[in-house]
Amino acid sequence: SLVSRNVTDLRVHARRLDANGLLELFSSRNDYEQNRALLDRLVSGGVSLPGQVDNQIHSHPIALAPVLDGTARGAAWVGWRSGASVIGQVVQVTDLGLTAKLSEQGSLVWVTRLGTGQPVAGASVELLGRAPPVSKSYRTDADGLVQIPAADYRPRLLDYGSEDDTLLIARLDGDSSFRRVADFLPPWRLDVPSRLSVA
Repeated sequence: SLVSRNVTDLRVHARRLDANGLLELFSSRNDYEQNRALLDRLVSGGVSLPGQVDNQIHSHPIALAPVLDGTARGAAWVGWRSGASVIGQVVQVTDLGLTAKLSEQGSLVWVTRLGTGQPVAGASVELLGRAPPVSKSYRTDADGLVQIPAADYRPRLLDYGSEDDTLLIARLDGDSSFRRVADFLPPWRLDVPSRLSVA
């Protein structure tokens, strides 16, 4: 739901995002012109919501099932416009949990059910990126695990984050879930011994 107060001119926009759409959106965040051009495409059309100046909070439900091709699963961009101001957020509707341990020596991905915590066997796991360019596919084993060899992908993980424009995407039976490599949790935030380089 979208919550508003004292807004009279409000439009809501929702667009399904596939893997390429996600990569385009995330890569545009550091380029003002590219980001504005993308937002102009995303906010075409939309639904006008009733608003009033009454100092009350109003909740506006947003139906994502029609946007997600009727599957009610996947990723979408939800944005709202008031006047010339546009704000948006990527949301996911999924039951696939995606956990990854990334390393230059090889990586491990685990797919589980968010509803039960059980491992998901037979899910496809895709590694997709533009910088560096990568496109690899794998399949989870009976424990919901996938091993990614270092020869396939060596993430560039730095103290302050990652410059990798790369996604991990899990899919099964019309459901999908994604995580960005750049959103990894840096080792310094964990209270465990770590070594970022190998002598």
